[in-house]
Amino acid sequence: MVSKWRPSEDQNIYVIPDVHGNYDGLELLLNKITPLRKKTNDFIVFIGDYVDRSTKSKETLDLIINLKSLYGDKIIT
Repeated sequence: MVSKWRPSEDQNIYVIPDVHGNYDGLELLLNKITPLRKKTNDFIVFIGDYVDRSTKSKETLDLIINLKSLYGDKIIT
């Protein structure tokens, strides 16, 4: 569900493809890759399709919005 790219020692880029409202899976994944390291250039990139196939679409959006408010420009949506 995620690809990790490490262009340098002080940078990880996590690419998360279509989520489709899978709140539980996204939360599990984020628990493994967060917190992001503060003194590095770590990023999380969401490709798209955040909602549409689950009853937890609202929770999924709330989670991404909260993540964006916590990490700012380190979260690319």
